[in-house]
This record gives sequence, C-alpha cells and structure tokens, in this order.
Amino acid sequence: MNEMNQNPVRRLVFLLFVFVPRMLWAQDAGVDFSETPHTLAINTSSVTDPDVLRLRNITCPTDGFVVAIANGQLQYTAGPNFPGTVAISLSRDSTGFDPNHDLRIFGNYINGLYTGIVSIQRVDECRGGESHAYRFLATNGSNAGDTSMRQPSLILMFFRFRL
Repeated sequence: MNEMNQNPVRRLVFLLFVFVPRMLWAQDAGVDFSETPHTLAINTSSVTDPDVLRLRNITCPTDGFVVAIANGQLQYTAGPNFPGTVAISLSRDSTGFDPNHDLRIFGNYINGLYTGIVSIQRVDECRGGESHAYRFLATNGSNAGDTSMRQPSLILMFFRFRL
C-alpha cells in the first residue's frame, strides 16, 4: 500500500498544498465580456446621452484591478468639406462620456467612406464586493454620416495583484 494512503497527516498536508492554493488562486483573476457579431448604428451626437454599444457589470471578488478593453470596426461617410469625426468612450458607472477615457476619431477622406479598427482601454482599482457598470459608448461628431460600429466588444478582466 502507498505510504500516503496509510498516513492521514501526510494526506492532509498533501491536500492542503494541492487544493488551498487553487482555491486562493481562483480569486486572483477573472474575465467577462460582451460582444455581438452585428453592426450597430451610431445615431446620436450627444456626449451626455450617447449610443451604448456594449454594457457589462462586474462585482469584484476581492480588492484588485479591473482592466476594461473595448473595440470594434468603425465606419462612416464624410462630407465634402471636412473628413468628419466620431467619438468613443469607455465609462465606469456613468451613462455619459468619461472625459478621461474618450477618443476622437478623425477621418482621412473628404467625400468618402472612412473605416478603421478602434480600441480604448482603462484600468481601475476595485474593492472587494463593489459592483461597477462599464459601457462602450459612441457618438457622431461633426460631418459624419451613416455611422456604425461593426462587431463591438467589451472585455473586463479582474486581477488581484499589480506588477
């Protein structure tokens, strides 16, 4: 018979070294996401009431950090005098744009179609038990028409430790 099976103390020590670290590790990291294969229209020009492309809630299991990443393929047409702008934002606990986490995208073409991959990210501290809502937001800027975001996604990652 195996010596491990005969000695209950050794079995207990073995189980503690194998299973306790796994239970503790389970709270060190996690991921959640919201994505769609569809193209969503961007119709508003308001930064206080923008279009919500993706929404995801997170409850932090312990003190740590949330890394939020949002991306998609932006497409719009520009008018004859200016290449047009569109804005995106990644907000936390707000339905409007976050001025510290927004981007203005300027097109390259006048009288043409602009398309490109856009991405925005942020890192926030989070206390254990806190719940937060993250939103990937977009709005038409100036001189942009037929604006849409193809396959928008929002990814939330929780990490307990910082490097």
